Amino acid sequence: MSPACDLNTVAVGAVTFVPFEVWEFSSRGPTKEGLIKPDVVFYGVRVLTASSKSDSAFVIKSGTSFSTPYVTGLGALGAELLVRKYGEIGIITNEVECIEEVQKAWKEVAPPGRLTVKPEGYSIAVKDCDYGHGMPLGSLIAQAISPVVDISTITEMVVPIMGLGMVGVMMAGMIKGMKF
Repeated sequence: MSPACDLNTVAVGAVTFVPFEVWEFSSRGPTKEGLIKPDVVFYGVRVLTASSKSDSAFVIKSGTSFSTPYVTGLGALGAELLVRKYGEIGIITNEVECIEEVQKAWKEVAPPGRLTVKPEGYSIAVKDCDYGHGMPLGSLIAQAISPVVDISTITEMVVPIMGLGMVGVMMAGMIKGMKF
């Protein structure tokens, strides 16, 4: 049994950039216990990464070892956004409690399928044994947690900036016309 087969473990599959498909070496579910895995997928094929050969060397690698850090980073950003929206959830003393609290908070913020994408032909609302819940996107996570902004608020912020830009354009034209 691999560690990613555990109920309280997030299994991350690797997908290709184009076409958006599960990589041939990325495991698919169900597990022997009948769990639907992977939980999510992310790009993990032909990733340009630093090489140990020198400080300026790069190498192209593939695998779930490259897709998992991306998902971990998105999870950390998502957790931070949840804290900003709802405040601290207190001290959590064990991993299972932490996972349960985060899952509870996410379910309040976004129903399944709202934070991820899948290829055409796969239901975003249902976890499957190929793509799991899908590929999480940071932009969808931010939209789900960020408050809705009224257009007048945006206008109030943009108009002064546009005004400064116009002054800059006029000044540049005037300076070009001057002789020093």
